Amino acid sequence: MAYKIADTVFDTALTYLKNNCDTVVVLSGDPASYTEAITNNGGSNKRIATVSVTSSSFTVADGAADGRKVTVAAQNDVAVVAPGDASHVAWLDTGNTEILFVTQLTTNRTGLTASDTLDIPAHFAAFRDAVVAS
Repeated sequence: MAYKIADTVFDTALTYLKNNCDTVVVLSGDPASYTEAITNNGGSNKRIATVSVTSSSFTVADGAADGRKVTVAAQNDVAVVAPGDASHVAWLDTGNTEILFVTQLTTNRTGLTASDTLDIPAHFAAFRDAVVAS
């Protein structure tokens, strides 16, 4: 028996991310709330750097193995606004005060200071195709 979810189903959610994410933030941990994600104070799951993005910063495409993904382009020379160790990135919808997506950095950046800049690599959110439930 075949299992299928149409790409248009995935693309509806991925396009929502693309059209509603207006800010990417680098954090010192996994934020428990939107307020944590936008608070400039480094330490304890708070914002270390922030950059504005638009829908043109995102691309919806096939996933690497299957399914679909939305990728945000790399953001370079982003100013650090608070000292700390960067470990997570979040996509925010500031108009609706909502965290849309959080992921871990592949490589943590430690010892950042307010005079530093950092590069946020391209990264993505993905949906995998359906599989047999066991």
